[in-house]
Amino acid sequence: HERADHWKQWGFKLENSCISLATWIDNIFAYGNSALSCIAILDDFEAVLVRKWQLEIKPSSREIVVCLGAENSADPAVWKHVENLNMLGHFVANSGGIRFDWLKVKAKMWGAFYGNSGSNDLHSVNFETKLSLLMRTVFCTVNWKFSRWPFQKSIAVEMDKLQVNMVAMVSRYPKLASED
Repeated sequence: HERADHWKQWGFKLENSCISLATWIDNIFAYGNSALSCIAILDDFEAVLVRKWQLEIKPSSREIVVCLGAENSADPAVWKHVENLNMLGHFVANSGGIRFDWLKVKAKMWGAFYGNSGSNDLHSVNFETKLSLLMRTVFCTVNWKFSRWPFQKSIAVEMDKLQVNMVAMVSRYPKLASED
């Protein structure tokens, strides 16, 4: 907190304020108009950690995502440049897109499906219970992402197909020859 005013010179300027650093438990994220601005904030933050508590940012936590097309003059030996940065369970892409995050959560949705409502152990359970289990176990793996994801028609179509496949598999109705 004592360094917040100092970081304003590097932070990301908004209309009436400036965002420079966000923390959550043991995670820190710097925001700025350039890679060097973010690194300046993080280096200053680390100097406080060292001075007050003899702590450092570990090498495996030194990742930086730079907006696609922006200059990245960060030293790759100190700051690893990544295209997708895991920020509290959300993969933030350098393009601002959600495709990488969607692919990760899609795999988790299938895992939750096969571990629960799609399990062969539930063969004798009624259809309504299977659908209820599907909502409780699969939908929650993606629902919390919607607060950050902008709507994208292509991903909405993929999500709809995934949902249709899961419901079809749970229903166990045979596909007719006339159906695609």
